[in-house]
Amino acid sequence: MVRSLFEWRRRSRRPRPRRQDSTGSGTGGRRIAPNQHSAIEQLESRAMLAAVTLPAGTSYTETFDTIGTALPVGWAVYTGVTSSTRGTAATLTTAATAWNATTSGFKNYASADGGTSADTLAVQGGRADRALAVRQTSSGGLDPGAAFELELANTAGRTGFGMTVKHQMLDVQPRSTTWTVQYSTTGTSWTNLGTYADPGTWGSTAATYSFGSGIDNVGGPVYVRIAALAGATGSGNRDTYGIDDVSLTWTNASSTTPTITGAATAAAFTTTYGTPSAVQSFAVSGTSLTADIVATAPTGFEVSSDGTTYGPTATFVQTGGSAGGTLRVRLAATAPVAGAYDSRSVVLSSPGATSAAIVTAVSGNAVATKTLTI
Repeated sequence: MVRSLFEWRRRSRRPRPRRQDSTGSGTGGRRIAPNQHSAIEQLESRAMLAAVTLPAGTSYTETFDTIGTALPVGWAVYTGVTSSTRGTAATLTTAATAWNATTSGFKNYASADGGTSADTLAVQGGRADRALAVRQTSSGGLDPGAAFELELANTAGRTGFGMTVKHQMLDVQPRSTTWTVQYSTTGTSWTNLGTYADPGTWGSTAATYSFGSGIDNVGGPVYVRIAALAGATGSGNRDTYGIDDVSLTWTNASSTTPTITGAATAAAFTTTYGTPSAVQSFAVSGTSLTADIVATAPTGFEVSSDGTTYGPTATFVQTGGSAGGTLRVRLAATAPVAGAYDSRSVVLSSPGATSAAIVTAVSGNAVATKTLTI
């Protein structure tokens, strides 16, 4: 006979009355000392924990290997969930439980990874690799209504989320449950990512899900759950189903706002009518651009991006979102003597970017009258 995970090893040969252990298997016989917690006592932790703050980098993984103490931060278990509600927070039995235990509820089980369905109770209890699992029953909001839920504090600055989950069939029974994988940003409106149908065989199955852009850069809570939204089909007992090694991946969003650099203040421009002024040069650049940078000169000035061709505008061609070069500015040979040239702006612009300006000096900009020679 295989003994219970937590059976007390008796020192006396005298028969003792037997009692049912926490797994409901009827094989346990541990003696409980007065004022002492039994090793088979259900140590429960209320499943209401702080949301997960995603770490730096591009991934998050939960192995559930510490559920012998409590649920991981951000994880909760629920009963009575529906397509539009989160249900009621339930409790987790943190004591290690045998796969074939028939008592319902959320419990700490050995993972199917690295094991076989024939593993003894002692082997299961000694395995460090754990899984968060549930034994369903028709009462208590477990069938339908059982759910495992992860709450993220936010996904700010992150895009392109994907998720991998190991679905685990730990005790296969005649009834079959289909589990639905969903996410929500409200807790009331849920989007389906996929389903996992009971395969009828013991073991672990890894499945991958894509969120598309559904949870990209969300500033508030995001909920991800695996839920039994419909009742099990068939007759007889229900499975022990669990999850293990849940992993989220994402891309950290870089700045996509077009930016122009090149604001400056010019020295005074002076010339004689009929002759262009001396050229002043300025560095211009742009990043994350969707179009070229265009420099537009105020009346009386002209600009050039190559130092050869001057006109009212000059263009810096963007390639791969970047553009740059040297902008030359001068008073045009045709600038009127009576023109106003102080504090005028050469504007640098590109769609979606905040414009930058090269501003002429507040005074001293002038065009002198050309001497008439007879």
